[in-house]
Amino acid sequence: MHEIGETLIGLNSVDIEKAVYDSLRFKNGIDLNHLKNYRNKLMDSNGVLELLHPENVDKAIGLESIISKINKCVNSKEGRGTLLLGVPGTGKSLIAKNLALNNTVIKFNIERIFGKYVGDSEKNITNALHKIERFAEGSKVVVFIDELEKVLNGVDSSGDSGVTTRVLKVLLEWMQDKGDNIYLLATANKLDKLLLDHPEYLRAERWDFIFGLGFLQERG
Repeated sequence: MHEIGETLIGLNSVDIEKAVYDSLRFKNGIDLNHLKNYRNKLMDSNGVLELLHPENVDKAIGLESIISKINKCVNSKEGRGTLLLGVPGTGKSLIAKNLALNNTVIKFNIERIFGKYVGDSEKNITNALHKIERFAEGSKVVVFIDELEKVLNGVDSSGDSGVTTRVLKVLLEWMQDKGDNIYLLATANKLDKLLLDHPEYLRAERWDFIFGLGFLQERG
């Protein structure tokens, strides 16, 4: 029963009822793998959204205090988000994986929302955000955006036709208006890109903490 409960974390009552009904109908009982597959199907099939699984996570030695602070913010109604800055190898992704031990963590691969045709990208990010909101109806979720500056690099690039700018506008508006059941965890490798070109992502009201791993002190 404990495993079943963990598998259903993040699903609202309608989704839980349908998942259990389908399992009873097609598997003649409560099948754990069927429930997991159902939950995974609620994520984006193109890999835009994926659930972080906490199995076999390495201990975040030296990062325990940061993880503890983030967990407290996640469990607070006033919690907004945390931004992790640092070069690769400083433990940013490891922090996210450790958070998944006690929270539902959805990795948001924004770079995968860009489509081939006009309007696809805007439609894809809107659909992804709606799925996140739906998932958060059941319980609080942490949305993990890794290497945010990779998306920002596409702004004003040749051949972009303003698509990235429009997508990021949707993202910023969502960051401002998202519900209390969603906590944002983002990482960036290059601080200068954010400071010089996109300071709007560093505004204090967007974050509970901004942690610099390996080269900065925390801000919050």
